[in-house]
Amino acid sequence: MDALEAHVIASESLAVMVVPQLGGRVIELTDLRHSRQWLWRNHHVPLQPVVAGAAYDDVWQGGFEELFPNDAPATLDGVKYPDHGELWSIPWDIEERSKGSLTLSVTGPTTGVQVSKTLQVAGAELKVRYRLEHEGDDPLPHLFKLHPAFAIDGACRLDLPGGTVEKVDAEFGNLLDSTETQSWPTQAHLAQCRDRLSKTNEFVYVSNLPESWCGITDTSTDSWVRIRYSDEVFPFCWIFMTYGGWRDHNVVVLEPCTNYPKDLESAIAEGTHATLAPGVAKEFEVTFSVGGVDD
Repeated sequence: MDALEAHVIASESLAVMVVPQLGGRVIELTDLRHSRQWLWRNHHVPLQPVVAGAAYDDVWQGGFEELFPNDAPATLDGVKYPDHGELWSIPWDIEERSKGSLTLSVTGPTTGVQVSKTLQVAGAELKVRYRLEHEGDDPLPHLFKLHPAFAIDGACRLDLPGGTVEKVDAEFGNLLDSTETQSWPTQAHLAQCRDRLSKTNEFVYVSNLPESWCGITDTSTDSWVRIRYSDEVFPFCWIFMTYGGWRDHNVVVLEPCTNYPKDLESAIAEGTHATLAPGVAKEFEVTFSVGGVDD
């Protein structure tokens, strides 16, 4: 990574590597007890800074970052929001650092929103505490989405407590043959991951989850990873999965999200979006846990 600084926070069970210069991205989430590095890395793209506002898919490096205030490019009140938001392509500042925690902050260049996150490792858990503060004059409609990309193969299984599934785009994906809402894991058996040679892919919204968590189990290492969050903050979980079917990538992205559907303008029209009130800080926490099947 040459001039890039990677910071590792760790416990006896979990090691987390963060590169603040790359959008505050977590590039490794390693279960030390089961020797499983969970985050996917796009080895076709170098780990290096990108131009702010770049086309996301072309420079996607993998790992775990956050999308805010939008996913697909959007224009609101004449303001253009870049592809996948404004946070992932700009460097974050280090505020505090210790062996087990790291606090980063950034100010959105388009929205002016002040965003901070504290990553803290204890035992087999990574807790990420977020704080968003909007100092504008008017409420800010937005999307906030976790975007961790997980390294998977055919031995892996997607874990959800249930919910209903809907295709994000009728023209994208070849696992679901219907745009109708279905129950997880659906007749397409979405819970089972596939290998790259299957040349399959899909992108779905999951809503009405009975509990607020999602995860992956790797049967080859008898290990798992889970994300727990508040359904008041993230009522939806999007799942992007490609098993060689999209750009030859083999990766699953579990995406707890504030919004539905993908386009911010459409979510605002439907009233299924998040809003930041002026001068009021929004704070919330998510937890990544790792463990083994026999734990």
